Amino acid sequence: MSTTGLVAVLSLAPGPGVPLDLVEQAHDSVTRELGSSAIQNAAARLRSVDERTGARSRFTTALQRARRLRAEFPEDALEAARETVAAGDGGFLALTDPELVAEALVLQGGLELDAGRGAGAREAFAKALDTQPGYHADPARIGPAARQALQELPRPACARLDQPAVRRAAEALGAQRVVVLQSCPEGGRVRIHATEIGAGTSPTNRTVAVALGARLGSPGARTLIGLPPDRDRPWYRRPWVWVAAGAVAAAAVAIPLATAEETGDVRVHW
Repeated sequence: MSTTGLVAVLSLAPGPGVPLDLVEQAHDSVTRELGSSAIQNAAARLRSVDERTGARSRFTTALQRARRLRAEFPEDALEAARETVAAGDGGFLALTDPELVAEALVLQGGLELDAGRGAGAREAFAKALDTQPGYHADPARIGPAARQALQELPRPACARLDQPAVRRAAEALGAQRVVVLQSCPEGGRVRIHATEIGAGTSPTNRTVAVALGARLGSPGARTLIGLPPDRDRPWYRRPWVWVAAGAVAAAAVAIPLATAEETGDVRVHW
C-alpha cells in the first residue's frame, strides 16, 4: 500500500473482553505509522460532520423523546425509537459513538417486544450487538423480558463492518482510503483485523494477533497497513537515527558551552 493520499483510521467497538486501552493504543500506533498521510482525529471530524448536517441533533432529540414517552405512550415511543435509529444510520454515529447507537437499538428492541413484535425485537437486539459486541444493558432502561431476549442472542466476536457507511465516511473526510480496525477476542489473544477500503477498489484485509495485556508494536501496525517491517527502511529513515543524531548535536553544543562558563569563550566549534 502506498502512503500517498490522505488515509483515515477508524476503530470499531471492541469485541467482548477486549480492553479498550488496547484498541486505543492500536489505533494510535497505526495512525503514527501512516505518518503525514494520516488524517488526525477522523472520528472527531465525522462527529463534526454529523453536527453540521443535523444527524446528531435528530438522533439525540428522538432518543430523548422515546425515553420520555415510553411509560405512558409506548407506540409513540416506538416510533421515536425508530426515528432515532434512522437518524443514526443517516450519519456516522455507528462509527463514532457505537454505544449510543446500541442503546437506541436496545430501546427499540424492548419497545418492539412490548408491542408483541418479536421478530422486530430480535432484529434490533442483533443489530445492537453487531454495533457493540460488548454491550451490557442497563437494568434501569430495559425490562426483564427484553433483557432475557438480549442475553439469549449469540454475541459476535467483532463489531460488524458497514462498508457503505465507511465509503461515505471517506468521502466526507476527503480521504483516499480508510483503514477500519476490528478487535476480536481469540482465546488468550486479541486478533486485530484491518480492512482497507479505497475509492473504486476492492477491500484489502490484514490481521495480526496480540496477547491480552500486550500492546500492538510498530511491526504489527505496519503489517496492518501493508508496509514492510521497520528493518526494511533505509537506516537514515529510521526514527532512532534522528534521535541519536539529535543527542549528538545537543552534546556538541553542550560541551563547548560548559567550557565557556569556565573560560569565557562562548564560541561553538563544529
